[in-house]
Amino acid sequence: MKRNIIYLIGFILIGTSFMSCDSDDDKKYSDLVLDTELLTIDLDNSTEGNIHIVQGNGNYKLTLSNDRVATVALDNSNTIRITGLESGKTELTITDWAKKTTQAQIVVKKLEELLLDKSEVRVVTGETASAGVYSGNGEYTITSSDESIAKATIDEDGNISIEGVARGTADIEVVDAKGKTATIEVKVRKPLVISQTEDVPFLVLGETLEVDILDGNGGYSISASSTYYLNVTLTGTKAFIRGNRYGKSNATFTIKDAEDNSVSIRVMFIDDPYLNDLQKYRYFVDENTPTQTATGAGDIAHSPEFNLSQIYAKSSKTSSYASGFGVRFSGDLTVGSKDNAFWFRISSNRIDESSLKPVTDLRIDKVDNGWYWVSFMTEGKSLRSYIVTKKTT
Repeated sequence: MKRNIIYLIGFILIGTSFMSCDSDDDKKYSDLVLDTELLTIDLDNSTEGNIHIVQGNGNYKLTLSNDRVATVALDNSNTIRITGLESGKTELTITDWAKKTTQAQIVVKKLEELLLDKSEVRVVTGETASAGVYSGNGEYTITSSDESIAKATIDEDGNISIEGVARGTADIEVVDAKGKTATIEVKVRKPLVISQTEDVPFLVLGETLEVDILDGNGGYSISASSTYYLNVTLTGTKAFIRGNRYGKSNATFTIKDAEDNSVSIRVMFIDDPYLNDLQKYRYFVDENTPTQTATGAGDIAHSPEFNLSQIYAKSSKTSSYASGFGVRFSGDLTVGSKDNAFWFRISSNRIDESSLKPVTDLRIDKVDNGWYWVSFMTEGKSLRSYIVTKKTT
Protein backbone atom coordinates (compact mmCIF):
# COMPACT_ATOMS: atom_id res chain seq x y z
CA MET A 1 0.00 0.00 0.00
CA LYS A 2 2.79 2.34 0.91
CA ARG A 3 4.62 1.43 -2.31
CA ASN A 4 1.54 2.30 -4.44
CA ILE A 5 1.24 5.69 -2.82
CA ILE A 6 4.91 6.45 -3.66
CA TYR A 7 4.35 5.50 -7.35
CA LEU A 8 1.28 7.72 -7.56
CA ILE A 9 3.16 10.72 -6.17
CA GLY A 10 5.94 10.12 -8.74
CA PHE A 11 3.52 10.13 -11.68
CA ILE A 12 1.94 13.35 -10.46
CA LEU A 13 5.35 15.04 -10.19
CA ILE A 14 6.39 13.90 -13.69
CA GLY A 15 3.14 15.12 -15.23
CA THR A 16 3.54 18.46 -13.52
CA SER A 17 7.07 18.71 -14.91
CA PHE A 18 5.89 18.00 -18.50
CA MET A 19 3.17 20.59 -18.26
CA SER A 20 5.65 23.13 -17.00
CA CYS A 21 8.08 22.43 -19.94
CA ASP A 22 5.33 22.72 -22.58
CA SER A 23 4.30 26.07 -21.18
CA ASP A 24 7.91 27.36 -21.29
CA ASP A 25 8.34 26.24 -24.95
CA ASP A 26 5.13 27.96 -26.06
CA LYS A 27 6.35 31.15 -24.50
CA LYS A 28 9.94 30.92 -25.83
CA TYR A 29 9.34 29.97 -29.58
CA SER A 30 7.17 32.72 -31.04
CA ASP A 31 5.97 32.90 -34.63
CA LEU A 32 8.06 35.16 -36.88
CA VAL A 33 5.95 38.18 -37.84
CA LEU A 34 6.86 41.25 -39.99
CA ASP A 35 5.14 44.59 -40.19
CA THR A 36 4.72 44.19 -44.00
CA GLU A 37 4.92 41.48 -46.64
CA LEU A 38 5.60 43.94 -49.51
CA LEU A 39 8.13 46.76 -49.63
CA THR A 40 8.40 49.09 -52.66
CA ILE A 41 11.44 51.32 -53.15
CA ASP A 42 11.22 54.12 -55.71
CA LEU A 43 14.81 54.95 -56.66
CA ASP A 44 13.75 58.38 -57.91
CA ASN A 45 12.74 59.30 -54.33
CA SER A 46 14.91 57.12 -52.07
CA THR A 47 17.28 54.21 -52.32
CA GLU A 48 16.34 52.64 -48.95
CA GLY A 49 13.38 51.19 -47.09
CA ASN A 50 12.80 49.33 -43.79
CA ILE A 51 10.93 46.25 -42.69
CA HIS A 52 10.39 45.75 -38.93
CA ILE A 53 10.27 42.40 -37.18
CA VAL A 54 7.21 42.63 -34.95
CA GLN A 55 7.69 39.22 -33.34
CA GLY A 56 10.42 36.62 -33.51
CA ASN A 57 13.05 34.66 -31.61
CA GLY A 58 16.24 36.59 -32.44
CA ASN A 59 19.49 35.72 -34.19
CA TYR A 60 17.98 36.40 -37.60
CA LYS A 61 19.38 35.20 -40.92
CA LEU A 62 18.51 37.26 -44.04
CA THR A 63 18.67 36.03 -47.68
CA LEU A 64 17.57 37.52 -51.03
CA SER A 65 16.51 35.59 -54.12
CA ASN A 66 18.10 38.26 -56.39
CA ASP A 67 20.92 40.29 -54.88
CA ARG A 68 21.32 42.40 -58.05
CA VAL A 69 18.09 44.21 -57.23
CA ALA A 70 18.81 45.07 -53.57
CA THR A 71 20.96 44.45 -50.50
CA VAL A 72 19.76 43.84 -46.90
CA ALA A 73 21.20 44.43 -43.46
CA LEU A 74 19.92 44.14 -39.87
CA ASP A 75 20.26 47.60 -38.33
CA ASN A 76 19.27 46.55 -34.81
CA SER A 77 17.49 43.66 -33.21
CA ASN A 78 14.27 44.13 -35.16
CA THR A 79 14.83 46.55 -38.10
CA ILE A 80 15.82 45.26 -41.56
CA ARG A 81 17.28 47.90 -43.88
CA ILE A 82 16.86 47.28 -47.65
CA THR A 83 18.91 49.24 -50.20
CA GLY A 84 17.64 49.26 -53.78
CA LEU A 85 20.20 48.81 -56.55
CA GLU A 86 18.25 48.53 -59.82
CA SER A 87 14.70 48.06 -61.07
CA GLY A 88 13.30 44.60 -60.43
CA LYS A 89 11.85 42.22 -57.87
CA THR A 90 13.42 40.02 -55.21
CA GLU A 91 12.15 37.89 -52.30
CA LEU A 92 13.50 38.40 -48.79
CA THR A 93 13.54 35.35 -46.52
CA ILE A 94 14.01 35.76 -42.72
CA THR A 95 14.87 32.81 -40.47
CA ASP A 96 15.40 33.00 -36.68
CA TRP A 97 17.36 30.73 -34.33
CA ALA A 98 14.27 28.66 -33.60
CA LYS A 99 14.02 27.97 -37.37
CA LYS A 100 10.86 29.99 -37.70
CA THR A 101 10.73 31.57 -41.20
CA THR A 102 8.77 34.09 -43.24
CA GLN A 103 9.08 36.05 -46.51
CA ALA A 104 8.57 39.56 -47.86
CA GLN A 105 8.51 40.77 -51.47
CA ILE A 106 10.85 43.62 -52.42
CA VAL A 107 10.02 45.73 -55.49
CA VAL A 108 12.53 48.32 -56.72
CA LYS A 109 11.28 50.87 -59.25
CA LYS A 110 12.94 53.67 -61.19
CA LEU A 111 11.41 56.33 -63.40
CA GLU A 112 12.97 55.76 -66.84
CA GLU A 113 14.01 58.64 -69.07
CA LEU A 114 12.04 58.62 -72.33
CA LEU A 115 14.62 58.14 -75.05
CA LEU A 116 13.95 57.46 -78.76
CA ASP A 117 16.34 55.70 -81.12
CA LYS A 118 16.11 58.59 -83.63
CA SER A 119 15.89 62.34 -83.25
CA GLU A 120 15.41 63.06 -86.97
CA VAL A 121 13.71 61.14 -89.76
CA ARG A 122 13.50 61.77 -93.50
CA VAL A 123 10.66 60.24 -95.44
CA VAL A 124 9.28 60.53 -98.96
CA THR A 125 5.65 61.49 -99.46
CA GLY A 126 3.43 58.43 -99.64
CA GLU A 127 6.02 56.25 -97.86
CA THR A 128 6.66 55.38 -94.21
CA ALA A 129 9.69 55.47 -91.94
CA SER A 130 10.28 53.67 -88.64
CA ALA A 131 11.58 54.73 -85.24
CA GLY A 132 11.25 53.33 -81.71
CA VAL A 133 11.37 53.95 -77.98
CA TYR A 134 14.80 53.11 -76.53
CA SER A 135 13.68 53.51 -72.91
CA GLY A 136 10.51 54.80 -71.25
CA ASN A 137 7.67 54.12 -68.86
CA GLY A 138 5.04 52.59 -71.15
CA GLU A 139 1.51 53.67 -72.07
CA TYR A 140 2.83 55.78 -74.94
CA THR A 141 0.87 58.38 -76.88
CA ILE A 142 2.01 60.18 -80.01
CA THR A 143 1.03 63.40 -81.78
CA SER A 144 2.15 65.32 -84.87
CA SER A 145 2.58 69.08 -84.94
CA ASP A 146 1.13 69.06 -88.48
CA GLU A 147 -0.71 65.99 -89.76
CA SER A 148 -0.98 67.57 -93.21
CA ILE A 149 2.79 66.98 -93.45
CA ALA A 150 3.38 63.84 -91.37
CA LYS A 151 1.28 61.37 -89.42
CA ALA A 152 2.52 58.89 -86.82
CA THR A 153 1.35 55.89 -84.79
CA ILE A 154 2.92 54.01 -81.89
CA ASP A 155 2.16 50.57 -80.44
CA GLU A 156 2.36 49.35 -76.84
CA ASP A 157 5.96 48.20 -77.37
CA GLY A 158 7.08 51.65 -78.49
CA ASN A 159 7.38 50.92 -82.23
CA ILE A 160 6.76 54.12 -84.21
CA SER A 161 5.54 54.36 -87.82
CA ILE A 162 5.77 57.75 -89.56
CA GLU A 163 3.93 58.47 -92.82
CA GLY A 164 5.00 61.28 -95.14
CA VAL A 165 1.95 63.20 -96.35
CA ALA A 166 3.31 66.34 -98.03
CA ARG A 167 6.63 68.11 -98.40
CA GLY A 168 7.61 70.04 -95.27
CA THR A 169 8.79 69.61 -91.67
CA ALA A 170 6.79 68.44 -88.64
CA ASP A 171 7.60 67.43 -85.06
CA ILE A 172 6.39 64.08 -83.73
CA GLU A 173 6.03 64.09 -79.91
CA VAL A 174 5.90 60.95 -77.77
CA VAL A 175 4.61 61.01 -74.16
CA ASP A 176 4.83 58.09 -71.70
CA ALA A 177 2.90 57.12 -68.58
CA LYS A 178 5.07 59.32 -66.33
CA GLY A 179 4.63 62.42 -68.49
CA LYS A 180 8.11 62.19 -69.98
CA THR A 181 8.32 63.55 -73.55
CA ALA A 182 10.61 63.10 -76.55
CA THR A 183 10.47 64.55 -80.07
CA ILE A 184 11.40 63.43 -83.58
CA GLU A 185 11.87 66.03 -86.32
CA VAL A 186 10.35 64.70 -89.53
CA LYS A 187 11.41 66.10 -92.89
CA VAL A 188 9.09 65.02 -95.66
CA ARG A 189 10.34 65.28 -99.22
CA LYS A 190 8.81 64.57 -102.60
CA PRO A 191 10.09 61.54 -104.53
CA LEU A 192 12.45 62.13 -107.42
CA VAL A 193 10.77 60.77 -110.54
CA ILE A 194 12.40 60.62 -113.98
CA SER A 195 11.16 59.34 -117.31
CA GLN A 196 13.88 56.66 -117.60
CA THR A 197 12.97 53.95 -115.11
CA GLU A 198 15.17 51.05 -116.27
CA ASP A 199 18.81 50.53 -117.22
CA VAL A 200 19.76 51.46 -120.77
CA PRO A 201 20.86 48.23 -122.49
CA PHE A 202 22.37 49.91 -125.56
CA LEU A 203 23.50 53.45 -126.33
CA VAL A 204 24.60 54.28 -129.87
CA LEU A 205 27.50 56.65 -130.40
CA GLY A 206 26.34 59.89 -132.01
CA GLU A 207 22.83 59.60 -130.58
CA THR A 208 21.54 61.43 -127.48
CA LEU A 209 19.37 59.89 -124.79
CA GLU A 210 16.97 62.47 -123.34
CA VAL A 211 15.61 61.98 -119.81
CA ASP A 212 12.92 64.20 -118.27
CA ILE A 213 12.69 64.98 -114.54
CA LEU A 214 8.97 64.52 -113.84
CA ASP A 215 8.87 65.37 -110.12
CA GLY A 216 11.21 66.22 -107.27
CA ASN A 217 12.40 68.91 -104.88
CA GLY A 218 14.25 71.26 -107.23
CA GLY A 219 17.98 71.98 -107.27
CA TYR A 220 18.66 69.22 -109.80
CA SER A 221 22.09 68.02 -110.88
CA ILE A 222 23.49 65.17 -112.98
CA SER A 223 26.77 63.27 -112.86
CA ALA A 224 28.38 60.25 -114.54
CA SER A 225 30.36 57.47 -112.89
CA SER A 226 32.72 57.48 -115.87
CA THR A 227 33.19 60.52 -118.06
CA TYR A 228 35.40 58.31 -120.25
CA TYR A 229 32.26 56.52 -121.43
CA LEU A 230 29.48 59.05 -120.81
CA ASN A 231 28.92 62.75 -121.41
CA VAL A 232 26.01 64.16 -119.37
CA THR A 233 24.42 67.62 -119.25
CA LEU A 234 21.30 69.07 -117.64
CA THR A 235 19.10 71.91 -118.85
CA GLY A 236 16.27 72.73 -116.47
CA THR A 237 14.44 69.46 -115.95
CA LYS A 238 15.82 67.71 -119.03
CA ALA A 239 18.96 65.57 -118.96
CA PHE A 240 21.05 64.66 -122.02
CA ILE A 241 23.26 61.55 -122.09
CA ARG A 242 25.69 60.71 -124.90
CA GLY A 243 28.21 57.91 -125.31
CA ASN A 244 31.89 58.86 -125.60
CA ARG A 245 33.45 55.44 -126.27
CA TYR A 246 32.22 52.12 -127.56
CA GLY A 247 32.39 48.96 -125.44
CA LYS A 248 30.82 47.35 -122.38
CA SER A 249 30.70 50.36 -120.11
CA ASN A 250 28.34 49.60 -117.20
CA ALA A 251 28.70 53.32 -116.50
CA THR A 252 25.89 55.08 -114.67
CA PHE A 253 24.41 58.55 -114.72
CA THR A 254 22.87 59.88 -111.52
CA ILE A 255 20.30 62.64 -111.14
CA LYS A 256 19.92 64.31 -107.73
CA ASP A 257 17.64 66.96 -106.24
CA ALA A 258 17.98 69.47 -103.39
CA GLU A 259 16.86 66.91 -100.81
CA ASP A 260 19.58 64.43 -101.80
CA ASN A 261 17.07 62.16 -103.48
CA SER A 262 18.84 60.41 -106.34
CA VAL A 263 18.10 58.04 -109.20
CA SER A 264 20.90 56.13 -110.93
CA ILE A 265 20.56 54.52 -114.35
CA ARG A 266 23.15 52.12 -115.75
CA VAL A 267 24.21 52.24 -119.40
CA MET A 268 25.21 48.67 -120.15
CA PHE A 269 26.72 48.88 -123.66
CA ILE A 270 27.91 51.65 -125.95
CA ASP A 271 28.68 51.03 -129.63
CA ASP A 272 28.97 52.52 -133.07
CA PRO A 273 25.81 52.58 -135.18
CA TYR A 274 25.09 49.11 -136.54
CA LEU A 275 24.89 50.00 -140.26
CA ASN A 276 27.77 52.43 -140.49
CA ASP A 277 30.68 51.98 -142.85
CA LEU A 278 33.05 50.90 -140.09
CA GLN A 279 34.28 47.44 -141.09
CA LYS A 280 35.37 45.52 -137.99
CA TYR A 281 34.41 42.36 -136.16
CA ARG A 282 31.72 43.03 -133.58
CA TYR A 283 28.49 41.66 -132.23
CA PHE A 284 25.67 42.37 -129.80
CA VAL A 285 23.66 39.26 -128.98
CA ASP A 286 20.79 38.64 -126.57
CA GLU A 287 21.21 42.05 -124.84
CA ASN A 288 23.71 40.40 -122.49
CA THR A 289 26.93 40.37 -124.47
CA PRO A 290 29.33 43.26 -125.04
CA THR A 291 30.22 44.41 -128.51
CA GLN A 292 33.52 43.07 -129.86
CA THR A 293 35.65 45.70 -131.55
CA ALA A 294 39.16 44.27 -131.17
CA THR A 295 40.89 42.30 -133.93
CA GLY A 296 39.10 39.02 -134.54
CA ALA A 297 38.09 36.43 -137.08
CA GLY A 298 35.01 35.24 -138.87
CA ASP A 299 33.45 32.85 -141.34
CA ILE A 300 30.91 33.18 -144.14
CA ALA A 301 29.73 29.86 -145.60
CA HIS A 302 26.88 28.62 -147.81
CA SER A 303 25.92 25.08 -148.89
CA PRO A 304 23.87 25.16 -152.15
CA GLU A 305 23.12 21.44 -151.74
CA PHE A 306 21.32 21.96 -148.42
CA ASN A 307 20.42 25.65 -149.02
CA LEU A 308 22.02 26.32 -145.61
CA SER A 309 24.26 29.24 -144.60
CA GLN A 310 26.41 29.98 -141.55
CA ILE A 311 27.93 33.28 -140.41
CA TYR A 312 29.97 33.92 -137.25
CA ALA A 313 32.47 36.26 -135.59
CA LYS A 314 34.98 35.32 -132.92
CA SER A 315 37.70 36.99 -130.93
CA SER A 316 40.67 35.16 -132.50
CA LYS A 317 41.44 32.91 -135.46
CA THR A 318 43.87 30.58 -133.70
CA SER A 319 43.62 31.03 -129.96
CA SER A 320 42.20 28.02 -128.10
CA TYR A 321 40.35 30.49 -125.88
CA ALA A 322 38.55 32.25 -128.74
CA SER A 323 34.88 33.04 -128.14
CA GLY A 324 32.10 34.55 -130.19
CA PHE A 325 28.65 34.18 -131.76
CA GLY A 326 27.14 33.04 -135.01
CA VAL A 327 23.91 32.26 -136.90
CA ARG A 328 22.62 29.47 -139.14
CA PHE A 329 19.70 29.85 -141.49
CA SER A 330 18.04 28.55 -144.62
CA GLY A 331 18.83 30.58 -147.72
CA ASP A 332 21.75 32.14 -149.53
CA LEU A 333 24.10 34.99 -148.58
CA THR A 334 22.26 37.75 -150.38
CA VAL A 335 20.68 40.73 -148.60
CA GLY A 336 17.18 39.99 -147.28
CA SER A 337 15.16 37.99 -144.75
CA LYS A 338 16.02 34.38 -143.98
CA ASP A 339 14.07 31.42 -142.59
CA ASN A 340 14.68 28.64 -140.06
CA ALA A 341 17.28 30.72 -138.20
CA PHE A 342 19.29 29.90 -135.05
CA TRP A 343 22.09 31.59 -133.11
CA PHE A 344 24.94 29.80 -131.33
CA ARG A 345 27.99 30.43 -129.16
CA ILE A 346 31.64 29.81 -129.90
CA SER A 347 33.57 28.57 -126.89
CA SER A 348 37.21 27.48 -126.75
CA ASN A 349 37.44 28.24 -130.49
CA ARG A 350 34.69 25.72 -131.30
CA ILE A 351 31.02 26.01 -132.19
CA ASP A 352 28.96 24.93 -129.19
CA GLU A 353 26.16 22.92 -130.84
CA SER A 354 24.31 22.64 -127.53
CA SER A 355 23.85 26.43 -127.44
CA LEU A 356 21.71 26.59 -130.60
CA LYS A 357 18.61 28.75 -130.00
CA PRO A 358 15.93 29.79 -132.51
CA VAL A 359 15.66 33.46 -133.55
CA THR A 360 13.07 35.45 -135.50
CA ASP A 361 13.23 38.07 -138.23
CA LEU A 362 16.83 37.29 -139.22
CA ARG A 363 18.06 39.52 -142.02
CA ILE A 364 21.26 40.11 -143.92
CA ASP A 365 21.05 43.90 -143.90
CA LYS A 366 24.18 44.79 -145.79
CA VAL A 367 27.05 43.24 -147.77
CA ASP A 368 30.10 45.34 -148.62
CA ASN A 369 33.55 44.25 -149.72
CA GLY A 370 33.25 40.83 -148.13
CA TRP A 371 31.75 42.19 -144.87
CA TYR A 372 28.30 41.07 -143.74
CA TRP A 373 25.86 42.84 -141.43
CA VAL A 374 23.32 40.37 -139.94
CA SER A 375 20.57 41.25 -137.42
CA PHE A 376 17.83 39.26 -135.68
CA MET A 377 15.51 39.12 -132.67
CA THR A 378 16.04 36.75 -129.72
CA GLU A 379 13.25 35.46 -127.52
CA GLY A 380 12.14 37.76 -124.70
CA LYS A 381 14.43 40.66 -125.71
CA SER A 382 13.48 44.14 -126.88
CA LEU A 383 16.56 45.03 -128.95
CA ARG A 384 17.82 43.54 -132.17
CA SER A 385 20.98 41.47 -131.91
CA TYR A 386 23.57 41.75 -134.65
CA ILE A 387 26.83 40.33 -135.97
CA VAL A 388 29.29 42.18 -138.22
CA THR A 389 31.95 39.90 -139.72
CA LYS A 390 33.75 38.63 -142.81
CA LYS A 391 35.50 35.40 -143.75
CA THR A 392 39.04 35.23 -142.36
CA THR A 393 41.57 34.10 -144.95
